[in-house]
Amino acid sequence: MAVYTTINIQSIFRDDTFYAYEIFFRIFNIISLAAMTTFLKDESNEQIMSHVANVLRILLLQMQTIAEEISFKKDDLINQEPIIQVLLEYVHMNLFEIGNDIQQRLIEILEFIGTLVDNTILVSQLLDVDFVSLILKWIEMSELPFCIQRASVRLLYNIARHEKGCEALNQADAMNVLKEFKQRILDPTGNNTTYEDMRLLFSMTAALLAEPKESKIDVKSLGKVLDQLMQLTVYTTRKTKITNMAISISIENHPFL
Repeated sequence: MAVYTTINIQSIFRDDTFYAYEIFFRIFNIISLAAMTTFLKDESNEQIMSHVANVLRILLLQMQTIAEEISFKKDDLINQEPIIQVLLEYVHMNLFEIGNDIQQRLIEILEFIGTLVDNTILVSQLLDVDFVSLILKWIEMSELPFCIQRASVRLLYNIARHEKGCEALNQADAMNVLKEFKQRILDPTGNNTTYEDMRLLFSMTAALLAEPKESKIDVKSLGKVLDQLMQLTVYTTRKTKITNMAISISIENHPFL
């Protein structure tokens, strides 16, 4: 008689964080191999591109899962900066590709980068790959796909949560870029619930970036933000940190609360 069992991979990593840490960086090394970087630089043989793309997707999704169980250290990404740069440049090269597969791939890359940025201890090191300027360039583009807009604003919020990230964004004039983005994208879609989470992210990012003397509170907008945050805080009876839409919110330190 055949016996079947289910293995919970997540629980394995949760129970052995040292093993999770080791596997995470082994996968990073695989992504850094020549076959992967050649694909990401759009130099692969067309016959193998789809296979490499599928492998990349599996690896990125696995790394996101593992990263949830790891306590990162400040300099953990020092050897991974080149491949992170290649991943970001791949997104940049393919922003306006319309195929579903490639759009999904871009989102998976940005979600993976978002997982790294979500760990604020890694932000100062990630700034070395100059992804702030890339993200700001993206949201300045008028025809940027919605999914990339949303992922980009999420990244900006998580960058702004870190003191050095906030400083880098202000040096890059992020506030003015965000204001222009609000006028061009968010204001005309005020009644569109599809943009609800993006408006929340925009408001929180702007609050983190603004100097106190520059802050001007829009009571109506702030009310909507607080309503959404209140919905999120329902879950804090079980957790001191919640993650939703790739946003991490430390309730006790949040500028709105």
